[in-house]
Amino acid sequence: LSFKQLAVIMSAGCSALFVSCSFRGGSSSASNTTGWAYNDPEWGGFEYQSGYEQETGPGLVFIEGGTFIQGRVEQDVNWGMDNVPRRVTVASFYIDECEISNANYREWLHWVNKVYSEYPDQYKAALPDTLVWRRPLAYNEPYVENYLRHPAYADYPVVGVNWKQATAFCIWRTDFLNNYLRANHQPMVEQYRLPTEAEWEYAARGGLALSMYPWGGPYTRNNSGCFIANFKPLRGRYADDGAARTIEVATYAPNEYGLYDMAGNVAEWTSNAFDESAYSYTHDLNPDYSYNAMADDPPVLKRKVVRGGSWKDVGFYLQVGTRTYEYQDTAKSYIGFRCVRSYMGRNAVDWDYGNF
Repeated sequence: LSFKQLAVIMSAGCSALFVSCSFRGGSSSASNTTGWAYNDPEWGGFEYQSGYEQETGPGLVFIEGGTFIQGRVEQDVNWGMDNVPRRVTVASFYIDECEISNANYREWLHWVNKVYSEYPDQYKAALPDTLVWRRPLAYNEPYVENYLRHPAYADYPVVGVNWKQATAFCIWRTDFLNNYLRANHQPMVEQYRLPTEAEWEYAARGGLALSMYPWGGPYTRNNSGCFIANFKPLRGRYADDGAARTIEVATYAPNEYGLYDMAGNVAEWTSNAFDESAYSYTHDLNPDYSYNAMADDPPVLKRKVVRGGSWKDVGFYLQVGTRTYEYQDTAKSYIGFRCVRSYMGRNAVDWDYGNF
């Protein structure tokens, strides 16, 4: 640009400085600060995109943020005092409709095996521990040998995955999607991650205030007398609910948000470290207590919050307010996970310009 042209441009820009600001933002074709044209190489080439709308990714459900009472909703029979009720707010987010299945997890294993073919230790580090099914004085060898890879179990929730492996899966899922978006010149999305326990509980409640279970009622049977989740309903009677161990994801009815297995089937890792008194000091807006324990840290620092209860748990652990934990470097036959992704920007339905 010549000096004369630059002077004209600067003059136009200065005049724009005195234009009153519009609350809804400026024009999508020119800056309301300088007057320079957007997305035009002759005007500097500054790129600006307006009207960006997030799409709900595959397998995800959008959860509109809000406020709720977090914690227990009935008498604390164990007198644990680790889930004292309090009101908190969580921002909008996306969450997997179902728990991550064996087929989902094997996609990651397939990718790791191909990309790190010269580094077999990377593949071994990602493998679930199939020996979690082995128990003294119990015959579970068919699960040890077949649960992860056999087509019969493809849609069953993956188990034998520790907290670190679940976190690594989320990182891979993020990179896989963002690499695709970059290749197609599209904006990247927020990272996939494990849910905070506040996000998990908010989603599990399904918008039902003070509900004991994700389905809302205080009972584990429906009107026909059938159990409505996969858990241990009676002593030694694992199969009375229709499944002796795990079962295909989305077998039982979803909660009001359309989420399956938020109680039972497998318990689920969250991102949070476990502290009995966390509710007394974490923030009331997007509460989060995290600690990435090192290998030489004491075991108490390796505790991660586990929610939802599983096929081998009694009904108490299926309650949406119940907190428990497991160590981040251990794997179990009754713990799986699902992913979340933060929603970027303000939810279109939570703001009505006509009211302001």
